[in-house]
Formats: sequence, structure tokens, C-alpha cells
Amino acid sequence: MSEALESVAASTTGPTLSVEVILVDNNSTDDTAAVVTAIRDKGFPFDLIYLREPQQGTSYARNTGIRAAHGEYLVFMDDDQRIAPDYLMRVEAAFVETGAACLGGPIHYYNAVNIPRWLAPVLRHKGQLDYGDEIKRLGPDGQRLGGGNLAFSRSEMMQIGNFDTRLGHHGTQLGGSEDWEIQDRVIAQGKLVAYHPKLVQYHYLRPERYRKRYWRRLYFAYGRSLTLRTDYRTANLLFGVPRHLWWALVTRDLRNLAVGWITRHQYLFARQLAVWLQLGRIYEARRSRQTLNTGRPQQQKPS
Repeated sequence: MSEALESVAASTTGPTLSVEVILVDNNSTDDTAAVVTAIRDKGFPFDLIYLREPQQGTSYARNTGIRAAHGEYLVFMDDDQRIAPDYLMRVEAAFVETGAACLGGPIHYYNAVNIPRWLAPVLRHKGQLDYGDEIKRLGPDGQRLGGGNLAFSRSEMMQIGNFDTRLGHHGTQLGGSEDWEIQDRVIAQGKLVAYHPKLVQYHYLRPERYRKRYWRRLYFAYGRSLTLRTDYRTANLLFGVPRHLWWALVTRDLRNLAVGWITRHQYLFARQLAVWLQLGRIYEARRSRQTLNTGRPQQQKPS
């Protein structure tokens, strides 16, 4: 977290750019408050606002930051990321240049060293992102921006709505898809999501990400998030789960995994993760169905 703030402090902004930095503490158990105080006391160059959000979850924390912000543009970054020195200086020009409601750019790991052979294919798609050196419009059926590197026009954000609090990490419970869900809403409203190659952030590869168990948990959680975004109430069910989810697991994911085992394919672990993701979708589909049947209340989607 301190490295994230230090990267913001090192930003080149120019004489006319006004910046406020909002840090949302989502029930941390470390010395976050003390770190923020120490950084502010050292002479942080921008207004640094420290807030607490008691409801656990990435989306709750981001929504708290949105409510507290006053700027024309809202820029998000995670506590394990850094921004390039010219990031903030380029944001306004990027919005003007693209006409986008939502912007983002490349994300690269800055400490990815001695990567195990099984992990390299996974990292190409998780935790980092690069769509090339040209501005790119992201359409309904195309790619999406990485959640740690998102920026919105404030006026557009008020129309788009908040992050979906059903999705994303909740404390130690992994999750995701809140970043894709909000981009889907932007596009559904006829607004533009764009990738800009000059808006660069850098991601810290945490030690736990060198362990296979972490990635299995993460992909299972992603699968659950995908189901939460989908209405399966009218689907044809088998054992309380939409039949097409079982079909995809057996005919695609398990088949690809079996072929990978036989050929010792370099993407073997990535194929294992595809199975875990599908199992997460199946688990959440059955759990959600049981919740509907018992009449227990569920969290609401954002308006």
C-alpha cells in the first residue's frame, strides 16, 4: 500500500492539475492508518483522504471512494499496484482524445522473476494486460480492461451506477468480475470503453501467487462471480444446475484437461484452472437456486 501511495506522490502533474487521493481502508488488520499518517506527515503533494468502509468487499470500498470524490475524473488502482509517473497527467487528455466514459491501459508485473513454468501461461491473462500500442475501442463481445486500472468520467459514472457489491474480493474470500460487470453496463448504455496505451500501471506479484492453491481458489471464485452475473432462472436444469454448464465441463474443460495430461501440454495447469472455474460456476448456480427456493434475501444488483 505504501508503494502505491509513493508512486502517486511521484506523479508529474503540471501546474494546473488538481488531484485528491482517497484511500479506503476496508477493515484492514495491519498498520494502514499509521502508514497513511506517516506518508502525509512527510509532505504528500496532494490532498490525502483516509476513509474506512466497514462492509467487507472490494466493491463496497470502491463505492465509498466514489461517494467521497469531488474530481472530474475518477481513477482507480489497487493497493498492490503502482502508476506510471505520467499517468495522472495523461488522464484528461486521454478522455478528450477517445470520448470514452471508461478508460484504462496496460498493467505489467514489476517483480515477476523466477516464474515457474506452470505459472507463466497463467500470468499472461491474470494480473496484467496489454492490448498493444494503439488506442482500442472495447466492444460488446470483445476484450475488457483490467480492474486495477480503471478511470471514469465522474458525470458518466453517476449515470452508470456503482460497482456491484455481490462481486469482487470480500476480505480473504477471493472473487472477481466486478470490473467486467461495470464495463458491460457502460457498453449496454451505449457509452464507450477504451484502452489507451499511455495509461500504464504496474502490479506486484504477491508471494502467494507462486502457489497453485491460490490460483485454484481464485478461478473457483471467478466462476462463482460469473454465475452471479447470469440469470439462470429459466434454464433447463440437471441436479439443480443448468445443463449447459455440465455439458461445457464434460465436453470442453475435462476433455481439454485429459488431452493436456496425455500430451504434457505447456498449458496443463491453465487447463486445470478452466475446470476449477467451471466448477465454481456450477457450485454457485446450485447455491443460488437453493437460496431462491428457501426465500433467503440476496444482495441487489446496482441500479
